[in-house]
Amino acid sequence: MQLFLIFWLICIITLFCMQQYKIKKLKTTKYFDNEIDTGDFEFEKFYSNLKEKYDQDELKKIEEEGKKERIQFITYSIIFLIGIMLSMITGLATIIVIVCFIKIAIIQFQGFAEKYKENYKQKIIKELLNSFGEEIEYLPKSGFLEKRYRYSGFGNYESYKSEDLMKIVLKDNTKMYLAEVCAKGDDSSESFHGMVVGVQLPKEYNKILLLRSDWKKSHKIQDFVGISFPKVELDSVKFEKNFDVYSTNRIFAMKVLTHNLMEELLRFEKDTNIHVELTINNDELFIRYFTGEVFDPPFNSESTLNKATLYRHYQILKFTFDFVYKMTEVLNNIEE
Repeated sequence: MQLFLIFWLICIITLFCMQQYKIKKLKTTKYFDNEIDTGDFEFEKFYSNLKEKYDQDELKKIEEEGKKERIQFITYSIIFLIGIMLSMITGLATIIVIVCFIKIAIIQFQGFAEKYKENYKQKIIKELLNSFGEEIEYLPKSGFLEKRYRYSGFGNYESYKSEDLMKIVLKDNTKMYLAEVCAKGDDSSESFHGMVVGVQLPKEYNKILLLRSDWKKSHKIQDFVGISFPKVELDSVKFEKNFDVYSTNRIFAMKVLTHNLMEELLRFEKDTNIHVELTINNDELFIRYFTGEVFDPPFNSESTLNKATLYRHYQILKFTFDFVYKMTEVLNNIEE
């Protein structure tokens, strides 16, 4: 029994040290430095205005909620581990009491964390979205329709959930929607967790184009019934090292993926280290980013207004808007 307790004590100390190392590493990395100069004038202006507002109004409460959440998380983790150790040396009645207490503590923590996340999204993320000057309706508790995700041909999955839906109308009247998606794969496909964009294209093309990131190597092309997907060889060796392109029409693929658009995709992946894939299916464009969670408050940061976290969100959104503008312009100029 003593050896067992020593084992659990070592586990607790190890987990604590690993967490502290992770936090220290994040704080000493330039990417997580709140004083970094992004070199992006528009973002720096937005962030400066946000900090000024943050220091002056109720956004300060979000920071305090974040600190409370981190303290409660650590406290409940310690209680949980202590409960496990006590249950090994005490009777059944004590175990029941400990389990009930832990359950109540977890429910309380989850409610507090959800409130913190909701406030963060309703205030800070909405401020970020408003900075782009586009028509955006933000619905944090709604998600990307599953039938639209299936239509994108990004692969099979066993379970699906989505949140943080954004309904967007660009200045050129292009309609698009964007959300976080978590699609857990089955035995024959990979899981995906990140951001997905759907765009209504200006007309029907009756063609399919798939661009898949080459980093996975083992990716499988989702079958559309009765349609084959020959691989398309492009003129850019650099681009083909990063992406594989498949299409029902080779000429269509080469017209759509212009040199400028290929450069935009390569530059984005290099600058952000975020992999991108896209699908054109008749009259819709789908883009997905392998980001993991998006638009959630930074848990390991001292500041809820973590500059690097917000800049990452900003980069994804800015690239999306710019890329969609350019892509729809190219598609409009394609003659049948």
